[in-house]
Amino acid sequence: KAVIASIGVNKPVYLRIPRVESPVFTTEETPFEFGKTYTLWEEKNPEVVLFAHGVMVYKSLLAAKKLSASGFNCIVINCPTIKPLDEQSIIHAAKIAGSVVVVEEHQMVGGLGSAVSEILGRNLPVPIEIVAVEDRFGESGLPNELWEEYGLTVDHIVEKAKRAVKRKKG
Repeated sequence: KAVIASIGVNKPVYLRIPRVESPVFTTEETPFEFGKTYTLWEEKNPEVVLFAHGVMVYKSLLAAKKLSASGFNCIVINCPTIKPLDEQSIIHAAKIAGSVVVVEEHQMVGGLGSAVSEILGRNLPVPIEIVAVEDRFGESGLPNELWEEYGLTVDHIVEKAKRAVKRKKG
């Protein structure tokens, strides 16, 4: 959908296409629009919102299921585009939950985590944790090995979510 939508954009577009297979959880009818986010999981009285994109969206959904089972309600929002970014939905979800985790398969600096942090820093300072590659060179290996090496697993997302909630509660 992003490839097709990018045809109509009259400016540079950068797409990251993963080489690894990941579960498909959208359908032909699932909307896609540049600059829009999509809520995929929302529980009552959430304590944390997970903003994710790419292959990390599915891992965030698995983390939400795990968090829910351990008593932490959350929201999972797919951010398929980083620029433009749906600032109002980010602020709205952060206001509801009060703490944030950004999940991305990218360097921590200069990606979705940086963009969300800038938006919330200007508009609604809340505890933010980022699950991303922490200033390291890329390595070769099997996807699951690399995700573990770089701290990009479901368990790492759960750990960061619990840390963000703890920071919120003081």
